[in-house]
Amino acid sequence: MHTKYYGRAIELDGRGRIVMPRILREAAQLYGKVDLQGNLDHVEVWNHVRFVEILKNRPIMKIDERTLQDSGV
Repeated sequence: MHTKYYGRAIELDGRGRIVMPRILREAAQLYGKVDLQGNLDHVEVWNHVRFVEILKNRPIMKIDERTLQDSGV
């Protein structure tokens, strides 16, 4: 649902970068450092502090390691 509300087409700038619109940065609280999480068909941009908290609360489990290994990662 949020994708439809906040989603919009964005073009690369002259140096090949993506500049996220302010409304997206504010909605995701992207101030200062950010983390990128690559997926097969998209990239997620996270607030660094929030991302670290999620990692602390959800450590990698054996099944996660197996899934990564089965995926060739």
